[in-house]
Amino acid sequence: MSSGISGGLSERFVYEDTQSLRPTVRRVRFDQTLSAHSTEELDHVDERHARRSPIPQLPSGRSSGRPTPSKSVYHNFLGIVTASVVLAVGIIVYGALHEDSGHAHEVTAEQYFKQPIVTSMPSAPSLEDMMSELERFIERAIAAKLRDAVGRRDFALHADGAKIMDSLTIPHPHRATKAPVTSRPPEFALQDDMRVGNCWKTDTRNAQLAVVLPQLVYPTHITVDHIPTEIAANVGEAPKNMLVWGVIDGKLNRARYLNLLSSDEPIPSADGRFAPPHAGGYSYVLLSTFQYDLAAPSHVQTFPVDPRIVKSRMYFGIVVFEIVDNWGSPTTCLYRVRVHGDPVDL
Repeated sequence: MSSGISGGLSERFVYEDTQSLRPTVRRVRFDQTLSAHSTEELDHVDERHARRSPIPQLPSGRSSGRPTPSKSVYHNFLGIVTASVVLAVGIIVYGALHEDSGHAHEVTAEQYFKQPIVTSMPSAPSLEDMMSELERFIERAIAAKLRDAVGRRDFALHADGAKIMDSLTIPHPHRATKAPVTSRPPEFALQDDMRVGNCWKTDTRNAQLAVVLPQLVYPTHITVDHIPTEIAANVGEAPKNMLVWGVIDGKLNRARYLNLLSSDEPIPSADGRFAPPHAGGYSYVLLSTFQYDLAAPSHVQTFPVDPRIVKSRMYFGIVVFEIVDNWGSPTTCLYRVRVHGDPVDL
């Protein structure tokens, strides 16, 4: 070694532990003026130290080549693989349990790592523990999918007592006993059976469905259900533009409607119309106007009632759904409509 060595750190590996093969790193800082003589003395020191601490001989019968991995190395590898699996399952569980309003909520690894992290290496769980945790995860995932995505009571549900008002429903329902067995009455639109074909099907692009609610309601939201476009044979049968009307009835309700008329805000209307095409002699107020969107992420879509109606505290027992048009088919298929709100306690 020459004296022209530049300053820095040099690493020398010396086997100081006679019980293992792991080398201990000795760092020697060389000075800019390190001489060849001092370098030779350093080499002699290392040789004397090596004689005092000889390299242990390998046990008989073992090759001097690459050492065979020990059981501890195997268990460490198993622990790392198990921790990776637990981490992946944890991210999936965290995403499944944080769905918002029935919409899928993706969770990235970055978001998952913002949660409290256990710094210690977990021990390898048993197969029984892993299967038990997997069963609990599957049960939670199934329960989340079975839960209704809207999360609001449906006052227009036929099973809860809602009924069709035939006189305000157009086309008129076929109630004759000789009606074809394939015809579907409008009650299909008040059921929660969303199998393909279980809809109220009309031979027109527009229609009107009148629903008598089982109790008086302060309406807040309207929901329209249709089957996903991926499984629909004719997506053009889905309703497009819709209006929802409320029948004004009762002295208190009429007084609140008059207050709404006398306010500075204009009452809602449909291009100057204040009633559906087939009014039947009733007085109406427009509750909501919206478009069912085939390109929306969800096939179950909820729309708000006009805030002026909500603020007026008007309540309703009869609600009329007006389908203005559909998405291009000569026939219309209405799968389900819902009315949400607060029950009236008079």
